[in-house]
Amino acid sequence: MKILKPNDAAQFIEKGEIIAYPTETVYGIGGNPFCKDIHNKINIIKNRKDSKNYILLIPNTQWVDKLTENLSEKDYILMNTFWPGPLTLIFRKNKNLSALPGETVALRISPHETIKKLFTYLNTPIISTSANISNNKPAKTFEEINLIFSDKISGILEGKPYNKTPSTIFNTLTKTVIREGEITKEKISHYI
Repeated sequence: MKILKPNDAAQFIEKGEIIAYPTETVYGIGGNPFCKDIHNKINIIKNRKDSKNYILLIPNTQWVDKLTENLSEKDYILMNTFWPGPLTLIFRKNKNLSALPGETVALRISPHETIKKLFTYLNTPIISTSANISNNKPAKTFEEINLIFSDKISGILEGKPYNKTPSTIFNTLTKTVIREGEITKEKISHYI
């Protein structure tokens, strides 16, 4: 499997290919959410049958306005307080994400240095999902990525995961914590 520099990884993503990359927790796989059928391609690679959406990593907060609608002042306070960081926020998506299923989108700005470097070459969000076959443990090493995905993805972005707690997922529409991670429900409650 090819080990990719950030500039090479960006080119693969722009062309609609799927790559693996390190995150704050484990390795992820993903691609360009604006490419036709990318969601289905990732579902096939992961052997995932459901149609639920994936998280999008975004380069900066300007992408929130490009991808969502009907944000509140409190939504902006959450973003400004916790991003970049381990908080994934669910918003109502707008027509720019018509290639992805559902009415909502989950967004996060990663604090991982390799992802930050990638976004210096890539000005588009990337789909982010754990690098695993559905219902199996996520890959935590290059060797595991190579074993699981060697003939299914275009390469792996250099770098290592930080092996931290998964991100907290908060639905801004229902004001509920879907998954509690490093950022607790109590911390979020101070801002909503």
